[in-house]
Amino acid sequence: MSAKQATILPIEDLPAELLLHVSSCLSLRFASRLARANKKFHQILNIELYKRSRKGWFPLAFGACTDNTDTLALCIEVGAPVDFHIRQTMGDFRWCGESYYMVGGWRALRQAIHDNSPKAVKFLLDHGACPNSTPEELHGKGPGEPPFAIVFRRGPRSPVEAKAIAIALLDAGADTSTVSETQREELLKMKEIDGYFAKGWA
Repeated sequence: MSAKQATILPIEDLPAELLLHVSSCLSLRFASRLARANKKFHQILNIELYKRSRKGWFPLAFGACTDNTDTLALCIEVGAPVDFHIRQTMGDFRWCGESYYMVGGWRALRQAIHDNSPKAVKFLLDHGACPNSTPEELHGKGPGEPPFAIVFRRGPRSPVEAKAIAIALLDAGADTSTVSETQREELLKMKEIDGYFAKGWA
């Protein structure tokens, strides 16, 4: 009596259509893990995963946190509203060697300002993000702290990034009346004087 040998077909040899079907049967979390298994899976599954994230647009938060403009561009390409209010998620997220325990609860622009991500801030502003508090934020959806107030609060921790963010907000026409006269003067000095940082930042 001879033993039958099972034929093993590696999952990476599956046709793209079948791989997409398998991915659609998985939760978003497991499908994204599958997409990270190798380059081929990433190429096949990535856009579909972004489309599946439309309910909460969590990748916007990822792109904002990590200063990843490629991620932000993909979100916008598949239809993410640039000022979408991302649902707050608690958990243990590790991106680019950094730990994040709370993500979202605000727009991607606020997330990028809070996490000192100047490239993400500039990208979002260039793609139409409101440089001020949105009407929803002013009426209680998310934090009401104006963007410049966040910049001044975060400036001492990361002065170089905060200065770049402040200049990007100024260039986008952000309302400077939301900060004190002294802070407005500091903003103008940072914009005009190379190497200058607001008092208390450096």
